[in-house]
Amino acid sequence: MSNVFAAKLGQPVVVENVSGAAGSIASSRVARAKPDGYTLIMQNLAFALNPGLYSNLPYDTEKDFVPIAMVNETPLVYVARKDLPPSTVPELVDWMKKNNAKLAHPGVGSSGHIAVAMLAQTIGVTASSIPYRGGGPMLVDIIGGHVDIGTVTLGNAIEPMRSGQVKALGISSPQAAKLLPKVPSLVKELGPNLNISFWNALLAPAGTPKPVVDKITAAFEETLKDKDLIDRWAQQGIDLFPQEQRTPEGTAKFLRDETAVWRKRIKAAGIEAKTL
Repeated sequence: MSNVFAAKLGQPVVVENVSGAAGSIASSRVARAKPDGYTLIMQNLAFALNPGLYSNLPYDTEKDFVPIAMVNETPLVYVARKDLPPSTVPELVDWMKKNNAKLAHPGVGSSGHIAVAMLAQTIGVTASSIPYRGGGPMLVDIIGGHVDIGTVTLGNAIEPMRSGQVKALGISSPQAAKLLPKVPSLVKELGPNLNISFWNALLAPAGTPKPVVDKITAAFEETLKDKDLIDRWAQQGIDLFPQEQRTPEGTAKFLRDETAVWRKRIKAAGIEAKTL
C-alpha cells in the first residue's frame, strides 16, 4: 500500500515498524512528533483497547492525534488444534464448560488476548490464558497441538484451515465470511460481545494544519481506489470502510465510539487496568 500512497501523495513514504508496550511506544513517538504531516501512524484495534487496559498511557487517544482515515477491517477467526473434540459452537460451549481450555494469544493487551478473554467471559468459564510473542509463534503451537484455541485474522486462517492444520470454530463478525462460508458467526451464536473487528486507521499528530490533513486525506482516498490493492485485500478477507467513515470526521467518531465500547466490555469482563 505504501508504494501506491507515495505515488498519490507525490513523495516517498517510509514505513517503520515500531513494536512494544501494546503499541504505546509507537503512539507516544508520533504524539510527540512535529505536526507537519511528515509523521503519521497506522493504528489498529489496540488503539481503542489500550485506554481500558492501561491506567498510565503516555498519550491521550483523542487529544494527541488528528484522525485522517479509517482504512480497512477484517474479522478474527477462532482456530483450534485439529484434534480438539468440538466442531460446532454448542459443542465448543459444552467442552469449555467441562475442560480448562488453554487459550493462546499473541501478547498481553493484544486484540487476540481480548478476543479469547471475551470468549471465556461470554461462555462463563475460567480458562488458562497463554501469551506468546506474536501471532506466528502462537499459531505454530496451535498447529503443534500444544494449546487449544487462539485467534488469527481471517487472511491468516485460510491456509492452515485448507491444509487441515487447524480447525475453525467461529468468526468474530455478525455474518459468515465469503471466504469461509461454513465457519459460523460467534456473534449470532453467542452474542454481541464477540463482535470484534480488527481495523486499521491513519492518524497524524495533534496540531497538524487542516490544509495538510486535507492533502493527506485526498491522497489516501485516491490510494483506496487502486483496484489491484483492493483485490489483494479482498483475497485476504479485508474490507474497506464505507466512504463516510473514511473522512477525518467519520474516523474521529468511529474511534470515539469504539473506545467507549471496549471500555465497557473490558470492565464487564473483569479485566483490571494495569500499568505499562
